[in-house]
Amino acid sequence: MGGEMRKCKKCGEEKPLVAFNESIGRSNRLYYRRICRTCENKYKRSMRQYYNLQNNYGINEAQYELMLKSQSDVCAICGQPETIKRHGKIQFLSVDHNHKTSKIRGLLCHKCNVRLAVFEDEDFKQKAIAYLEKNK
Repeated sequence: MGGEMRKCKKCGEEKPLVAFNESIGRSNRLYYRRICRTCENKYKRSMRQYYNLQNNYGINEAQYELMLKSQSDVCAICGQPETIKRHGKIQFLSVDHNHKTSKIRGLLCHKCNVRLAVFEDEDFKQKAIAYLEKNK
């Protein structure tokens, strides 16, 4: 079984059987899925992104992609691409929005998104300025 190959139904590549996830069928029999792990993970990531966009911001993946394209695939503040990795992969740019009105402002890298959140917190901003002044 170690040398057995299978063609992925999604990408069409011929791959070793170990590149496919195992599953249990209706009759409790073990089988290998018809889509390779790589394609399956891409699909799951895409679906997670879609549901997060829809549920959290009311936009779909096409709208996100349009925003991304209009920003040339970089952060709206620093002009750099995202560098933060999660599970070994570069994260998507964050959807920046006004927390009071829910209006979407743009797409930001993780660093700028965190900095902006701190910047918008007036109480924290005043305390941070006082701290920096005190510790020059």
